[in-house]
Amino acid sequence: MESINVGANRIYAQVVRSGDCLLWTGAVRGRGYGVITLSYPRTQWYVHRLMWTYHWGPIPPGLIVMHSCDTPACVEITHLSVGTHRDNALDKVAKGRAPTHGVPNGTTCRNGLHPWTAENIRECPDGKRRCRLCMHEKYLRRQARNRSLGRGTAMTNEAEQGAQV
Repeated sequence: MESINVGANRIYAQVVRSGDCLLWTGAVRGRGYGVITLSYPRTQWYVHRLMWTYHWGPIPPGLIVMHSCDTPACVEITHLSVGTHRDNALDKVAKGRAPTHGVPNGTTCRNGLHPWTAENIRECPDGKRRCRLCMHEKYLRRQARNRSLGRGTAMTNEAEQGAQV
């Protein structure tokens, strides 16, 4: 069985120094995270996770390895830390890497149409916050579409039938 020590030695053979980062030059997956396959049992590791395990031991359950340098190919151990997905998401927002949909974070609703103020935020049962004005506009559009398709409410249909008699 190929140990983590051997895997770490293979990683060190395929890195280059770039500024403060130690960049993996081997195989990468989708978003630029380095991968390495250990021979037996055949397992594939993200190189930053293997480096954390080599230096500090197993990654605690429920935690992930995060990059302080925001460089997916970096395996510099001083740039790696463990945290939750929430910690990683908050770090992303703090560093300005979260998508803003073309508007500054926290000033308008996600559609960029209405101010994101306490009066305009609805806390939904699922824990999400939604724009009250966008929800109302969606309701009006749905109501108009239903009327155009002849699918009014029961009260509307009874009133129309009473007017026709």
